[in-house]
Amino acid sequence: MAIGCVIQGISRQVVLIQTLLVPDSNNSTGYLFFCWLVGAVYMAAIHIVSLSLIALAIERFIATINAKTYETKQSIVLGVGLVTFQWIYACGVVLISKLVEESEVVGETTCSSQGYMSGGVILTSLCIVLLTSVIAVAIFIVLLHTNKKRYETTFLNRSLHSLSERYQLSENIKTTRLLFPVVTANAICSFLCIFIGIFIIACDAESAIAKILVQVALYIVSLLLPGYAAIFPWLSAFGHPELQKEMQKTLRCCLTERIVPEQPKNANGVELILNREHEQSAHFEAMNNAWNA
Repeated sequence: MAIGCVIQGISRQVVLIQTLLVPDSNNSTGYLFFCWLVGAVYMAAIHIVSLSLIALAIERFIATINAKTYETKQSIVLGVGLVTFQWIYACGVVLISKLVEESEVVGETTCSSQGYMSGGVILTSLCIVLLTSVIAVAIFIVLLHTNKKRYETTFLNRSLHSLSERYQLSENIKTTRLLFPVVTANAICSFLCIFIGIFIIACDAESAIAKILVQVALYIVSLLLPGYAAIFPWLSAFGHPELQKEMQKTLRCCLTERIVPEQPKNANGVELILNREHEQSAHFEAMNNAWNA
């Protein structure tokens, strides 16, 4: 996901740098393949980032369905398959758009006309990604609720379920909660980019105001995804002390801060009882609540 954002930002800046170094390159016919290649990478990266939320939902769905064997069967096939699917879809959209664009070209082809893909194909693709992204967010919420219910059931009937199954359900809950900041940010970023893309394609840029709005929308898209790529590592470690420590060591920052001990929690987010005083307090509080009820 972050790699797609970085590729999108770099490819966008390559076009701007080329325009600054060679002012007449946009109206030239000698840079057609280069301009098309940069534009294709730019659009492919946008689609890859938009599909990242779907890939996360699919992976969590498979982990929930195969909770009994998912922990014991460690394989990279699933991850490689999801990433390959994203690239195949993105490249397929770009190639189909290129074929449609060649059939619709009227007059001389210049470098500026190669910067973006066919409007109709991109509009259809973005609508599909928008629909699937909404479904993916709903799936994520349902999976969290389902894993919590299954964990409670297996906890009450521990003798009927294996340790690996209970461990995987616990990990599903923790991972789903850990990914919620990433999912939320990714959903907002994807929705904004998709809506802006639909606006750019569907907007009738004949008037001066419409042209200004389209230009502003293009700048917003150009800044939105690279910004998300910059905060993605922090979002990935948000709420996870172990990942935060590893990220701090990697970045070699905040090493002098005092480590604050935290109370361990179970899969449902309830603090574990580790001493007699805490146990007595929890016991009398439960008795008091039962008496008052």
